[in-house]
Amino acid sequence: MLTYQGINVVSLTVPAGLYVIWGKTWLQNLDTLPGQASCTLTTGSDVTRVNLLGTGSLGGDRMPVAVQDSATFTQTTTINLSCRHDDVTNRGISANDGVLTVLAVDNLN
Repeated sequence: MLTYQGINVVSLTVPAGLYVIWGKTWLQNLDTLPGQASCTLTTGSDVTRVNLLGTGSLGGDRMPVAVQDSATFTQTTTINLSCRHDDVTNRGISANDGVLTVLAVDNLN
């Protein structure tokens, strides 16, 4: 279950270098109350926020989430896809099947 402080859904350690980073997961609300959640990469400020309906609500209790970033690291670094619930009354949101794709590049234009 997600916490208000957030949890690391998936992590990947990379050597020094320049990278383009994509993270994705899907969130599911297991609470009967609607709830808000967000996901981000520890490398930047890209945040994706979603509003999930209560469990069993047609078409809204599950949503995919994707974030992207680019970063330059001067040393070995661990990249985290982190998600949290943003609603103080809902404690039933989980993240599932998290994936990080990290591509080393020579430069960014």
